[in-house]
Amino acid sequence: MSLLDTLLSTPAEKFSERKTAVFHSKRLEEICGDGDITVQEIPYKRLQSLLALQFDKKGNFDMMLSARAKAKMVAEGVTSPNLRDEKLLEHFDAPSPADLAEKLFSNEITAISDKIIDLSGFITDEDEAQELDEEIKNS
Repeated sequence: MSLLDTLLSTPAEKFSERKTAVFHSKRLEEICGDGDITVQEIPYKRLQSLLALQFDKKGNFDMMLSARAKAKMVAEGVTSPNLRDEKLLEHFDAPSPADLAEKLFSNEITAISDKIIDLSGFITDEDEAQELDEEIKNS
């Protein structure tokens, strides 16, 4: 069976399904006893727009913008608990899901956003990127 035949026999909605994983938050476990959260991949175009938020208008990387972009990524990628829940936002006096993510996860924001990026298939490892470049050159 060719790849074309395989693709045609695969339900199209399978390509819309998002990968999920459990991330263990030490901070949540220390504070409330349960640290397992569920994260999911973010679709390609949305992930690209979130990653772009890390750069200023001149195209320079900005640490403060990066921190905010990661908080927004966590707000979007965490599915349990639902960081968009109105009761949760109100309880923590958080004006937005990204602000809630910062309050709940603090210094774990980067690790959680990295997990979401990995689930999304984005290459962050420099060696992997070089291997991919070599494969493309050799094909």
